[in-house]
Amino acid sequence: MKLLVSRSVKAFSRAFLLAVGVLVTGLGSPDQAQAQGKATIRAIKVDTSALPPGAFATAQNLQACLTQNLNQAFAGRIDPTAKNAPVLVVRPTVVFLANVESLRFGGGANGGGTSGVDTLEGEGILGNQRIPLIVAASPNYGPIGIPEIAGRVRTDSLCLNFAYWMARKV
Repeated sequence: MKLLVSRSVKAFSRAFLLAVGVLVTGLGSPDQAQAQGKATIRAIKVDTSALPPGAFATAQNLQACLTQNLNQAFAGRIDPTAKNAPVLVVRPTVVFLANVESLRFGGGANGGGTSGVDTLEGEGILGNQRIPLIVAASPNYGPIGIPEIAGRVRTDSLCLNFAYWMARKV
């Protein structure tokens, strides 16, 4: 009886390992799967015209920061000589930096503060495909004592996240 149990366990283990091996071989690694679906693009353009009119400084910062981070995120996928490849147009529509002081000291009429996350909303347009994207980050980092620098660090972080998530979705 002991011999039958050990043979059946071995047979089950062998069959299980064979099935897992076939499944893993058939699917490939996640990196291979992502590499197969990555589109080649001819260029990247950032269009900040959808941002509110009073956000000129933010728009300039976003344009420079997103362009740099998108070029890094799409490195190896940009081919300016590919005449049939589409141009990726990235259009940020909303930038929101939470009020850190309000969060830290429980501001607001009822001590509740405001929304606790920085967000960047926008879309990527690749040919006739629209790719909506929202990224969020905690505002509790950076040099809080110098608001201008803290805002820039937080905006740069949002741009970096936005660029790499866009690269994953395209």
